[in-house]
Amino acid sequence: MIIFWSILALLTIIALGSIWRGSWIVPIIFLILVGLAWLQWGNEKDVTQWLELKKLRAELGNSADNVIKRLKKQLEQNPKSAKGWYLLGKLYLSQQNYSAAVDVFSKANNLQPNEPEIMLNYGQALLMAKQPEAAVKIWKKLRDHYPENSDEAKALDAAIKQDGLQ
Repeated sequence: MIIFWSILALLTIIALGSIWRGSWIVPIIFLILVGLAWLQWGNEKDVTQWLELKKLRAELGNSADNVIKRLKKQLEQNPKSAKGWYLLGKLYLSQQNYSAAVDVFSKANNLQPNEPEIMLNYGQALLMAKQPEAAVKIWKKLRDHYPENSDEAKALDAAIKQDGLQ
C-alpha cells in the first residue's frame, strides 16, 4: 500500500507541475497511470483479504493437525456442512487415519446422499479401513451414477470384481 501512495504522490507532483506550465497531456497520462496503479496496488479489499489469509496461514502453519483442529471447530458450529465433513475426511485419508475418515465420510454421506465425490471417497476409506463389503456396497450405489461404458463405471466394476463380491 505504501508503494501505491508513493507513486500517487509522485505522479501528482508531476501533473501539477505540467498544468502550471500549461500542458494538459501530462495530467491525462497521470489519470491513466493512477488508474493502473490503483488496479495494481490500491484495491484495499484485496489487500485486506490477502493480509487475513497470511495471518491464517501463520496461525495454522503447514500442519495438517492444526487444519483439522480448525475444521473441527467450524463443524461444531455448523454440523450440517456436508462439504466440511467431506474435507475433514480427505484430511484424515491423507494422514492414513482410516477409521476417522470412515466416520466423517459417513456423516457427509448422510447429509448429502448420492453425491458421487463423497461416495467415492467414503468407499475408499472403507476399503482402507479393511471394511471391503461396506466399500463394495457404496461402490455399487455409486456405479448407478455413471453411464454403462464410461471410464468411471469400468473402474468401479474392476474394483468391485477385485474384492470378489460382485
